[in-house]
Amino acid sequence: MDVHNSDTSPAIRSTCTWEQNAPICGGEIYRPFDGTCNSPVEPNFGRAMTPLQRINEATYAPGSYGNPRMADNGLDLPSARLISTSG
Repeated sequence: MDVHNSDTSPAIRSTCTWEQNAPICGGEIYRPFDGTCNSPVEPNFGRAMTPLQRINEATYAPGSYGNPRMADNGLDLPSARLISTSG
């Protein structure tokens, strides 16, 4: 998998205003509402209106593009919302 992001491409880094204007975090009682400073090491991680890089390639159902993938037993996967709210 080729990874093209602001760490690997000077062209992307030079055009991304969010990369050039990274906030300096520390000392605030509350974090900003736009998601900056969620990570003290990488203040832009989780920031609103910034690009999101996938860690893994997207996985779709065999023979399709955009349809959800299936569980190993061939059935639909459970709803992510159901999983996150149960338990």
